[in-house]
Amino acid sequence: MRADNLVEVNPLVPAGTWDWFCLDRVPYHGHIVTVVWDKTGARFGKGKGLRRLADGREIAHSPELTRISGTMG
Repeated sequence: MRADNLVEVNPLVPAGTWDWFCLDRVPYHGHIVTVVWDKTGARFGKGKGLRRLADGREIAHSPELTRISGTMG
């Protein structure tokens, strides 16, 4: 947990292990955070890759399963 508005996600899942996962509705500093990994983009309909959302708005994205960070507004 950080005191500022930067949120970092560092997935520890080895690449090639899971095709998808979603961590949804996590309360964090007065916001609702969602983390979605979708290898093909077909599972959640948000496109391929790793996405970080705050209050339903995408704030970080990577096409690969890697560390990402984004600032909550």
